[in-house]
Amino acid sequence: MTGRRRAALLLGALALAALLVDLGRFHRLEHGDSIVPVLVALQRWTPFYWDQERYGMLVPLLSLPVRDPLGNLLVQRGLLVLAGLASVVLLARHVLSRRDWPLAGALAAASLFLAAPEAWRFEFLGDQPYGLSAALALAGLALAEPGPGGVRPARRLAAGAVLVLAAHWVNAAAGLALVPLALARAAVDRREGEPAAEVRGRLTVDLALLGGGLAVGQALVRLYPVLSGQRSYLALGFLPPGRWPSAWDALLGNAWRDAGAWPWFLAAAAAAGVALLALPPVRSLLRPEVERALLLLAAALAYALLAGTLEWVADNAFHWRYLAPSAVLVHVAAVGLLA
Repeated sequence: MTGRRRAALLLGALALAALLVDLGRFHRLEHGDSIVPVLVALQRWTPFYWDQERYGMLVPLLSLPVRDPLGNLLVQRGLLVLAGLASVVLLARHVLSRRDWPLAGALAAASLFLAAPEAWRFEFLGDQPYGLSAALALAGLALAEPGPGGVRPARRLAAGAVLVLAAHWVNAAAGLALVPLALARAAVDRREGEPAAEVRGRLTVDLALLGGGLAVGQALVRLYPVLSGQRSYLALGFLPPGRWPSAWDALLGNAWRDAGAWPWFLAAAAAAGVALLALPPVRSLLRPEVERALLLLAAALAYALLAGTLEWVADNAFHWRYLAPSAVLVHVAAVGLLA
């Protein structure tokens, strides 16, 4: 089976999964904030969430032609679920590009439904912009990768930049988890013997795209209130350093308390993966696979520590949803070892 056909089958499977989720009991967890984007599409579209520039209204824009309220809700949720599942697969591709990443991505996406608590799944796949922004950013980085002969066509680079910028319109902090991931990935790639020039070139492009996206995203959330003539409700600063330890404790404590059996599932998956990789036929893969998992864990930790220092997170009582990107990074790390 060719790589293109395999990717098409994987995309079809993700679309089918998103449809089944969208037509199921997923909507039991709908609440006031999650319904606002539907009203944005039906009553008055604005570039950002009503009266709060916390995330961009790309999905409501795409759903504008659907004027039936229930139909619009289903379209928006379907797009968000598809993007969230795709972000898991694209993350596996990004980190495990020379491995069997479709298997790792598909297994990680499927096990997310089995292991993650229902509230976590709804926040990541249906309510918050984390999955959509990650899918856009990772797709942009994939488009910007060099083709045959190490050449980056200008049109692919431009398309990649557009997707990364769109990711940071949707979520101004989209690149915060991907920047440490890019740095860690470059170090691991170099240890595994990839040519220094190739690693350096990929890292330079990734950091340029992500850095530009972060700059544009931060500019948008600061300029939008001025241009729209409305008051800004976002606390965009950092907590005083003296509060960081207690903030990290509160954020991580809330996440752990509501994670249910998910961490134990991931621990078991990682342990099983390491045990299988220690078998003689594949023992040579143990070290590089563990290193790939550790780089995902390092990026997850870096993002979690940064999230805990933000005033906005503190103003929202250190809700565990702000750790959703870190949780998905850890999930892909553990399931990737098993895959």
